[in-house]
Amino acid sequence: MRISQGRATQPEGKRKLAMQISHDHATLPEEREELPCCSRRPLFSRRPLFSRAFDLYKQMQQRRGSSNTQVCRPSIETYLMLLAVVLRRISKPPVSYVYLHSVRLLVRQMKSSAMISDTFALNLIIKAYARCLEMEEAIQVFREMGIYGCEPNEYSYSYIVQGLCQKGWLEKAMNYFKEMRSKALVPTTTIYVAMIYSLSLERLLEATVEVVYDMLENCKAPDILTYRTLLEEMYREGRLEEAYDLLEELRRRKGAMKGRMHSDLLASLHWVC
Repeated sequence: MRISQGRATQPEGKRKLAMQISHDHATLPEEREELPCCSRRPLFSRRPLFSRAFDLYKQMQQRRGSSNTQVCRPSIETYLMLLAVVLRRISKPPVSYVYLHSVRLLVRQMKSSAMISDTFALNLIIKAYARCLEMEEAIQVFREMGIYGCEPNEYSYSYIVQGLCQKGWLEKAMNYFKEMRSKALVPTTTIYVAMIYSLSLERLLEATVEVVYDMLENCKAPDILTYRTLLEEMYREGRLEEAYDLLEELRRRKGAMKGRMHSDLLASLHWVC
Protein backbone atom coordinates (compact mmCIF):
# COMPACT_ATOMS: atom_id res chain seq x y z
CA MET A 1 0.00 0.00 0.00
CA ARG A 2 1.49 3.35 -1.05
CA ILE A 3 0.38 6.49 0.67
CA SER A 4 1.20 9.96 -0.56
CA GLN A 5 2.47 12.25 2.20
CA GLY A 6 1.93 15.44 0.28
CA ARG A 7 -1.63 14.73 -0.74
CA ALA A 8 -4.09 17.47 0.15
CA THR A 9 -7.49 15.83 -0.37
CA GLN A 10 -8.98 17.22 2.82
CA PRO A 11 -8.78 20.66 4.48
CA GLU A 12 -5.58 21.11 6.44
CA GLY A 13 -7.52 21.86 9.61
CA LYS A 14 -9.01 18.36 9.62
CA ARG A 15 -5.56 16.78 9.55
CA LYS A 16 -4.46 18.34 12.80
CA LEU A 17 -6.29 16.26 15.34
CA ALA A 18 -7.33 17.77 18.63
CA MET A 19 -5.71 15.23 20.89
CA GLN A 20 -3.99 17.26 23.54
CA ILE A 21 -3.28 15.48 26.82
CA SER A 22 -4.76 17.32 29.82
CA HIS A 23 -2.21 19.29 31.82
CA ASP A 24 -1.56 19.12 35.54
CA HIS A 25 -2.58 22.31 37.35
CA ALA A 26 -1.76 21.28 40.90
CA THR A 27 -1.73 23.89 43.66
CA LEU A 28 1.61 25.58 44.12
CA PRO A 29 3.16 24.77 47.49
CA GLU A 30 4.59 27.55 49.59
CA GLU A 31 8.14 28.59 48.74
CA ARG A 32 10.85 27.66 51.21
CA GLU A 33 13.74 30.05 50.71
CA GLU A 34 15.90 28.25 53.25
CA LEU A 35 16.25 25.16 51.05
CA PRO A 36 19.37 24.69 48.89
CA CYS A 37 18.98 25.37 45.18
CA CYS A 38 18.63 21.70 44.17
CA SER A 39 15.73 21.24 46.60
CA ARG A 40 14.13 24.59 45.88
CA ARG A 41 14.02 24.24 42.09
CA PRO A 42 11.05 21.79 41.89
CA LEU A 43 8.90 24.32 43.77
CA PHE A 44 9.51 26.83 40.99
CA SER A 45 8.57 24.32 38.28
CA ARG A 46 4.90 25.13 38.76
CA ARG A 47 3.22 27.20 36.10
CA PRO A 48 3.14 30.58 37.93
CA LEU A 49 6.91 30.39 38.51
CA PHE A 50 7.95 28.99 35.13
CA SER A 51 10.56 31.71 34.48
CA ARG A 52 12.02 31.48 37.99
CA ALA A 53 12.60 27.76 37.53
CA PHE A 54 14.88 28.46 34.58
CA ASP A 55 16.54 31.36 36.41
CA LEU A 56 17.44 29.02 39.24
CA TYR A 57 18.65 26.42 36.75
CA LYS A 58 20.99 29.06 35.27
CA GLN A 59 22.32 29.78 38.76
CA MET A 60 23.05 26.09 39.19
CA GLN A 61 24.95 26.13 35.90
CA GLN A 62 27.00 29.16 36.95
CA ARG A 63 28.00 27.56 40.28
CA ARG A 64 29.32 24.37 38.69
CA GLY A 65 32.89 25.62 39.02
CA SER A 66 32.61 26.55 42.69
CA SER A 67 33.19 24.43 45.79
CA ASN A 68 29.46 23.58 45.81
CA THR A 69 29.71 21.70 42.53
CA GLN A 70 28.15 18.51 43.86
CA VAL A 71 25.34 20.42 45.56
CA CYS A 72 24.33 22.61 42.62
CA ARG A 73 25.24 20.47 39.62
CA PRO A 74 22.05 19.73 37.61
CA SER A 75 21.12 16.07 37.75
CA ILE A 76 18.99 13.98 35.42
CA GLU A 77 16.03 14.71 37.71
CA THR A 78 16.61 18.45 37.22
CA TYR A 79 16.40 18.10 33.45
CA LEU A 80 13.38 15.80 33.68
CA MET A 81 11.40 18.26 35.78
CA LEU A 82 12.34 21.19 33.55
CA LEU A 83 11.29 19.23 30.46
CA ALA A 84 8.05 18.27 32.18
CA VAL A 85 7.18 21.87 33.04
CA VAL A 86 7.96 22.97 29.46
CA LEU A 87 5.67 20.22 28.17
CA ARG A 88 2.84 21.52 30.34
CA ARG A 89 3.18 24.88 28.58
CA ILE A 90 3.21 23.43 25.07
CA SER A 91 -0.20 23.20 23.45
CA LYS A 92 -0.13 23.20 19.66
CA PRO A 93 1.49 25.26 16.89
CA PRO A 94 2.11 28.15 16.64
CA VAL A 95 2.16 28.53 20.45
CA SER A 96 4.42 25.48 20.82
CA TYR A 97 7.20 27.13 18.82
CA VAL A 98 7.71 29.65 21.64
CA TYR A 99 9.03 26.82 23.83
CA LEU A 100 10.92 24.91 21.15
CA HIS A 101 14.12 26.84 21.91
CA SER A 102 13.89 25.81 25.58
CA VAL A 103 13.55 22.15 24.61
CA ARG A 104 16.55 22.31 22.27
CA LEU A 105 18.61 24.15 24.89
CA LEU A 106 17.90 21.55 27.57
CA VAL A 107 18.70 18.67 25.21
CA ARG A 108 21.96 20.31 24.12
CA GLN A 109 23.04 20.93 27.71
CA MET A 110 22.16 17.36 28.72
CA LYS A 111 24.50 16.10 26.02
CA SER A 112 27.28 18.57 26.81
CA SER A 113 27.25 17.57 30.49
CA ALA A 114 27.48 13.86 29.52
CA MET A 115 24.17 13.19 31.23
CA ILE A 116 23.16 9.55 30.88
CA SER A 117 19.56 9.53 29.71
CA ASP A 118 17.05 6.79 30.41
CA THR A 119 13.92 5.77 28.51
CA PHE A 120 11.73 8.15 30.49
CA ALA A 121 13.96 11.15 29.75
CA LEU A 122 14.24 10.32 26.04
CA ASN A 123 10.48 9.86 25.82
CA LEU A 124 9.98 13.33 27.29
CA ILE A 125 12.29 14.78 24.64
CA ILE A 126 10.48 12.89 21.86
CA LYS A 127 7.14 14.07 23.23
CA ALA A 128 8.31 17.69 23.35
CA TYR A 129 9.56 17.64 19.75
CA ALA A 130 6.40 15.85 18.60
CA ARG A 131 4.19 18.43 20.33
CA CYS A 132 6.04 21.12 18.35
CA LEU A 133 5.67 19.00 15.18
CA GLU A 134 9.45 18.91 14.79
CA MET A 135 9.27 15.29 13.68
CA GLU A 136 12.75 15.05 12.15
CA GLU A 137 14.27 15.83 15.55
CA ALA A 138 11.80 13.55 17.35
CA ILE A 139 12.67 10.65 15.04
CA GLN A 140 16.39 11.33 15.48
CA VAL A 141 16.07 11.02 19.27
CA PHE A 142 13.97 7.90 18.77
CA ARG A 143 16.68 6.30 16.66
CA GLU A 144 19.40 7.28 19.14
CA MET A 145 17.73 5.45 22.03
CA GLY A 146 19.84 2.38 21.40
CA ILE A 147 23.02 4.42 21.95
CA TYR A 148 21.94 4.95 25.57
CA GLY A 149 21.00 1.29 25.99
CA CYS A 150 17.28 2.11 25.91
CA GLU A 151 14.57 0.26 24.04
CA PRO A 152 11.63 2.25 22.60
CA ASN A 153 8.41 1.39 24.42
CA GLU A 154 4.75 1.98 23.63
CA TYR A 155 5.04 5.64 24.68
CA SER A 156 8.01 6.24 22.38
CA TYR A 157 6.08 4.90 19.41
CA SER A 158 2.87 6.66 20.44
CA TYR A 159 4.45 10.12 20.48
CA ILE A 160 6.03 9.48 17.08
CA VAL A 161 2.83 8.15 15.49
CA GLN A 162 0.66 10.92 16.88
CA GLY A 163 3.08 13.63 15.78
CA LEU A 164 3.38 12.18 12.28
CA CYS A 165 -0.41 12.03 11.95
CA GLN A 166 -0.72 15.66 13.00
CA LYS A 167 2.08 16.59 10.62
CA GLY A 168 0.26 14.84 7.77
CA TRP A 169 3.04 12.30 7.14
CA LEU A 170 0.70 9.36 7.05
CA GLU A 171 2.99 6.89 5.30
CA LYS A 172 5.64 7.24 8.00
CA ALA A 173 2.98 7.12 10.72
CA MET A 174 1.65 3.85 9.31
CA ASN A 175 5.16 2.37 9.18
CA TYR A 176 5.85 3.19 12.84
CA PHE A 177 2.38 1.96 13.80
CA LYS A 178 3.01 -1.39 12.09
CA GLU A 179 6.46 -1.66 13.68
CA MET A 180 4.88 -0.97 17.05
CA ARG A 181 2.29 -3.70 16.60
CA SER A 182 4.92 -6.16 15.32
CA LYS A 183 6.61 -5.79 18.73
CA ALA A 184 3.31 -6.56 20.47
CA LEU A 185 3.13 -3.03 21.87
CA VAL A 186 -0.48 -1.90 22.29
CA PRO A 187 -1.27 1.72 21.34
CA THR A 188 -3.48 3.88 23.50
CA THR A 189 -7.01 4.78 22.45
CA THR A 190 -5.72 8.21 21.40
CA ILE A 191 -3.23 6.71 18.94
CA TYR A 192 -5.78 4.31 17.50
CA VAL A 193 -8.20 7.20 16.96
CA ALA A 194 -5.45 9.30 15.35
CA MET A 195 -4.72 6.53 12.86
CA ILE A 196 -8.42 5.96 12.11
CA TYR A 197 -9.03 9.66 11.47
CA SER A 198 -5.95 10.07 9.30
CA LEU A 199 -6.57 6.96 7.21
CA SER A 200 -10.27 7.77 6.83
CA LEU A 201 -9.63 11.31 5.62
CA GLU A 202 -7.17 9.94 3.05
CA ARG A 203 -9.88 7.47 1.93
CA LEU A 204 -7.66 4.47 2.77
CA LEU A 205 -10.69 2.60 3.98
CA GLU A 206 -9.42 -1.00 4.01
CA ALA A 207 -6.48 0.02 6.20
CA THR A 208 -8.85 2.01 8.41
CA VAL A 209 -11.13 -0.96 8.99
CA GLU A 210 -8.10 -3.11 9.87
CA VAL A 211 -7.07 -0.58 12.52
CA VAL A 212 -10.63 -0.53 13.91
CA TYR A 213 -10.69 -4.31 14.31
CA ASP A 214 -7.20 -4.31 15.81
CA MET A 215 -8.40 -1.72 18.30
CA LEU A 216 -11.44 -3.82 19.24
CA GLU A 217 -9.28 -6.93 19.69
CA ASN A 218 -7.26 -5.03 22.28
CA CYS A 219 -10.40 -4.22 24.29
CA LYS A 220 -10.59 -0.60 23.11
CA ALA A 221 -13.40 0.97 21.13
CA PRO A 222 -13.69 4.13 19.01
CA ASP A 223 -16.14 6.82 20.01
CA ILE A 224 -19.17 7.76 17.93
CA LEU A 225 -17.38 10.61 16.12
CA THR A 226 -14.59 8.28 15.00
CA TYR A 227 -17.08 5.72 13.69
CA ARG A 228 -19.05 8.46 11.95
CA THR A 229 -15.94 9.76 10.18
CA LEU A 230 -15.17 6.32 8.78
CA LEU A 231 -18.75 5.59 7.70
CA GLU A 232 -19.23 8.98 6.04
CA GLU A 233 -15.97 8.62 4.11
CA MET A 234 -17.15 5.21 2.91
CA TYR A 235 -20.37 6.86 1.69
CA ARG A 236 -18.40 9.58 -0.13
CA GLU A 237 -16.41 6.86 -1.88
CA GLY A 238 -19.66 5.35 -3.14
CA ARG A 239 -19.48 2.35 -0.79
CA LEU A 240 -22.73 2.90 1.05
CA GLU A 241 -23.67 -0.78 1.12
CA GLU A 242 -20.32 -1.67 2.68
CA ALA A 243 -20.85 1.07 5.26
CA TYR A 244 -24.19 -0.44 6.29
CA ASP A 245 -22.66 -3.93 6.43
CA LEU A 246 -19.79 -2.70 8.58
CA LEU A 247 -22.18 -0.90 10.91
CA GLU A 248 -24.27 -4.04 11.34
CA GLU A 249 -21.22 -6.19 11.98
CA LEU A 250 -19.96 -3.76 14.60
CA ARG A 251 -23.37 -3.79 16.26
CA ARG A 252 -23.15 -7.55 16.70
CA ARG A 253 -19.59 -7.41 18.01
CA LYS A 254 -19.38 -7.37 21.78
CA GLY A 255 -17.89 -4.21 23.23
CA ALA A 256 -17.77 -2.34 19.92
CA MET A 257 -20.67 0.00 20.61
CA LYS A 258 -22.38 1.40 23.67
CA GLY A 259 -25.92 2.60 24.32
CA ARG A 260 -27.64 4.22 21.36
CA MET A 261 -24.48 4.48 19.30
CA HIS A 262 -25.76 2.13 16.59
CA SER A 263 -29.07 3.93 16.13
CA ASP A 264 -27.35 7.33 16.10
CA LEU A 265 -24.85 6.19 13.47
CA LEU A 266 -27.64 4.66 11.40
CA ALA A 267 -29.55 7.93 11.52
CA SER A 268 -26.38 9.78 10.53
CA LEU A 269 -25.94 7.57 7.46
CA HIS A 270 -29.58 8.12 6.46
CA TRP A 271 -29.06 11.88 6.81
CA VAL A 272 -25.97 12.03 4.55
CA CYS A 273 -27.78 9.95 1.96
